Amino acid sequence: MAESRTLKQLTIENWTFSYNFELDKGSGIKDAMEKTEKAIEELENEQEMQEKVTQEDGQNLRLYYIWRFNVLNFWRYFLTLLARWGKPQREGRYTNLLMAFSKIFFLYPETGESVRDDICIKDSNVHGTPAIRYMTMANETSQLLTVTEVKQYNAFRGEYNAEAFTFKNVSKKVLGQHGIKLVMEASESYFFPYVVGLLCIGTKIIFTYLYIEREDYYRIKEKGCIQKPRKATISYTRPFDFMDANDRQYIMDTFFWFGFVQSHGYKY
Repeated sequence: MAESRTLKQLTIENWTFSYNFELDKGSGIKDAMEKTEKAIEELENEQEMQEKVTQEDGQNLRLYYIWRFNVLNFWRYFLTLLARWGKPQREGRYTNLLMAFSKIFFLYPETGESVRDDICIKDSNVHGTPAIRYMTMANETSQLLTVTEVKQYNAFRGEYNAEAFTFKNVSKKVLGQHGIKLVMEASESYFFPYVVGLLCIGTKIIFTYLYIEREDYYRIKEKGCIQKPRKATISYTRPFDFMDANDRQYIMDTFFWFGFVQSHGYKY
């Protein structure tokens, strides 16, 4: 009989391969497709865990099959991207990949275009929408995560590693655009006056955390600025590549937690 394992453990055990869109110029596509096709076949035909889950309560069975369905869908979409290598790629492919990835953790996204907002900053009317929103699905709808996408990997500046990364390793323009979008979404944030965001650069994601005093936010809405010396602050994590097997292990707990909050209306 199979031993009980968490969905995190199952994800790690079944998804052991990595892929680097930034560095791979096409030579590794065949190998990546073979590994992905093999993983799909093995998960589709996996019987031991299905028998174990079937013996548990109905809730476990339901969650297992939703997780399995979304993992398989992600891998199939990944195969589609690899098969189109060398052809003109439409914008937003990494956004779509992140949306498919997040569903593995029971997060359900909507595209940013569903709601458009604007804000006046220093006498300039700024328009913008995030690439993705994650809204709570319980009684009172509010925004859980705000995702902005950068289309080019050259948004990073200079050499960096996981231990030495700072916000200075990302271009000021990219950080500024992301910060403005976080401020624009602040009043809808589930955590207001905090706003949680994701900066998506290719398949690399940076978790961000904006804090702005309520009175400062409303002053921006009314007058376009914060009275000095007051200011909003944004914290950043290092980049995590969700296509890298090692990096995935560090972010899965966070994604599962947000998936739970989105579905169950956990009170922050």
